[in-house]
Amino acid sequence: MISLYLLPDRTRLVKATPASNGRLKIIAIDELSSYWDPLTSTSSGVDSATGISTAALSLSGVFREAKKAVRISGEEFFVVLPDSVFTFLDCVREPQIEEGVELYVSAMVDKPADTLAIAVPFRTRPGAELYQTIFALSKDIIQSIVDAAGEEGVTLSSIEPASIGFLRASGAYDREFFFLEAFQDSAAVAYSPVGGMFRMDAPLLAEERLLDMPEISGDIDVREVFAELDMAADRSFPSANDDVNMVIITGQRRKFKKFKNMEARLADLTFAEDILSEAPDFESPQDWMAAVGTLLQEVSEESSLYFKKPTYLSVESGNLLPTGMQTNAKLFRITQKVRKISRVALLAGIVGLFALLLPAFYFLSVEIPSALQARYDETQKELPVMEAELAIIGR
Repeated sequence: MISLYLLPDRTRLVKATPASNGRLKIIAIDELSSYWDPLTSTSSGVDSATGISTAALSLSGVFREAKKAVRISGEEFFVVLPDSVFTFLDCVREPQIEEGVELYVSAMVDKPADTLAIAVPFRTRPGAELYQTIFALSKDIIQSIVDAAGEEGVTLSSIEPASIGFLRASGAYDREFFFLEAFQDSAAVAYSPVGGMFRMDAPLLAEERLLDMPEISGDIDVREVFAELDMAADRSFPSANDDVNMVIITGQRRKFKKFKNMEARLADLTFAEDILSEAPDFESPQDWMAAVGTLLQEVSEESSLYFKKPTYLSVESGNLLPTGMQTNAKLFRITQKVRKISRVALLAGIVGLFALLLPAFYFLSVEIPSALQARYDETQKELPVMEAELAIIGR
């Protein structure tokens, strides 16, 4: 399995495989070039040679570069996208979507429902009312990634939001957080187990802007954003605590600490216990949690990932690929397992056959001395006489 986390300034790659003990064994991590421009491109140009969009053709470079970085034969690809790319991200109460999730989102973003890919990863009912978290992404982006993967002949299994993968890797479903993507199109995502997730754009916290500001003026902006987030959480969730911790998914965490209001609420998350059987020495584990977490979509709910999940919270994948493609990916996964088992069985059979044939080849190759052969032949002739004499002695 290979995940690609597409960011404005780079692409993070993680290659991993499920270990026999149910954990995840990370084989390699790497940083590739940025493919942000083709990902977010609004151009409608089509390449005449391939018949796909020019954006998809450029985006195919990320899979080509991945081939050079790691061995990808028989691997599935999982793509992770920043939450700021999504057209819609909010938690809604059941009465709001009586006419259907698609129609509700379409009305909220003023776009036709058939142009949007939608996932509902969280459903929570802490009381009488059901809350659902909805992610919506333009199908044009989905199509570009699908075409790019097809151009390079790789199997695409998932396209998922960064916040979902990040939270899954931590297993901290029982706590409230504000997740921050601190690049140019900065966005803050609020999570609560009693309500799910919503997003609030936070341009004041954009890394390029904020980190160049004096501490006093920057601290004022930080306080303003926190006040807006706290008020939005009060409106969105059935209940919300004060001073909720902020976790920076992407950004220079140490530099953000120069602002007192940020330092007071910054928190570090790390991987859930007993999830990774083998992993490299991460310089900053939080940088890789979204890319690793998306690879844990098939982990059973009996896993330690979900030990802290409240019973009233239902968690599913945030995969936005069409259902048919997800089914094909699962069939591909099963086929690869069967091939692996067949190869192991074939190898064991060859070894067993060789073990049986080796003694035969050995004894066939042994030459018996002529004197010993003559003595054997003479003994065989005398054997009936000896047997008769032994019978008389016995009587």
